[in-house]
Amino acid sequence: MNEMEMKARLDKAKELGFKEVTFTTKPEVMKVGYELYKRMGFEEVGEKDGVVSMRMGL
Repeated sequence: MNEMEMKARLDKAKELGFKEVTFTTKPEVMKVGYELYKRMGFEEVGEKDGVVSMRMGL
């Protein structure tokens, strides 16, 4: 997924009334995705065994 696709999904989530998006990722495996999430404004809210929880308010 690229930045434009991610923005479209976030816009749709906001349009549907979501207030935040949360998910988990494993930066060791998905370094490019992890860096994209950080650039887009997602913040780390936790980490366990190399799996990072991320959140962004919409």
